[in-house]
Amino acid sequence: MINFDFIRAANVEIVDVLPKIETLPDGVVVGQYSYRYPDGKVLIPYQYKREWEDMTYTETGFTRRFLHSLPKVRVRKPEYLTYVSARAPLFVRPGRMLDAVYIDIQAAYPSVYGLTGWTVDYVRDLYVRTGDPLLYPFPGAWKIGRSYVVTGARAKQTRSFIRGGQIVSKPAINSLSNPPFVALVYDTLSMIALYAVNVFRCRYYNTDGGIFPQYIAEHYKNFLASLGLVGREKWSGHAMVWSSGVWRVGSHTTKLRVSNLVRGVMGGNWIAMNERQAEWLYPRVSCLKG
Repeated sequence: MINFDFIRAANVEIVDVLPKIETLPDGVVVGQYSYRYPDGKVLIPYQYKREWEDMTYTETGFTRRFLHSLPKVRVRKPEYLTYVSARAPLFVRPGRMLDAVYIDIQAAYPSVYGLTGWTVDYVRDLYVRTGDPLLYPFPGAWKIGRSYVVTGARAKQTRSFIRGGQIVSKPAINSLSNPPFVALVYDTLSMIALYAVNVFRCRYYNTDGGIFPQYIAEHYKNFLASLGLVGREKWSGHAMVWSSGVWRVGSHTTKLRVSNLVRGVMGGNWIAMNERQAEWLYPRVSCLKG
């Protein structure tokens, strides 16, 4: 049973734009999608407000209450230290591909959560033990909330608040911490990314989607199906990859951001897994599918 009492009790105010930082009083908690005042009032921009049953809040707010309803996880310290750097995979090989297709995983995060479960016991190269599938209860369109499940379960968290017109961030204890879950989710995504690059000749891969040669698309989708995942073709045609987040496939072109160009020049590739580890993990994840 999910307890939404804190959402019902909150004085939620919907605004067009959040106020400037320098105008906020001391003690305001600054979130990515909302501000919480010391008296309990919460400001939410119109674009991030979501409604669920009789409540209005952000996707991350609803998701945190869902995570609070799940069983608490205790982690032994040696394992805890293993998972601090877990993150989503990224691979960029600048260049062109004449006949390409962009394929991503349909509902990637919820699908992977369904494989791993929440009460997972996992140490890379040693063992994988999972419990019941984790089913995200909110609408499929809540992309921010779906990805926040794994973000909210990270061991390291910070709390940002206003002091003297500036944002001050301090480490915070995360009662939702579940490092083995975080590690297995990101290792599963990294394993898929490594196969995509090394076996299926992917030129660009970010988190759950990438640019592949058209002739190999069905083989890659069959690989995803062996894991209980669904591959989805989104765009096809001539492809050009410049940098992280800067690419074109057919008529689709990503938005150009200077930060992405700089990241690509500096070297933004990140797949935290080698071939041996991927080969060890693949059969153990594939046997989890329903």
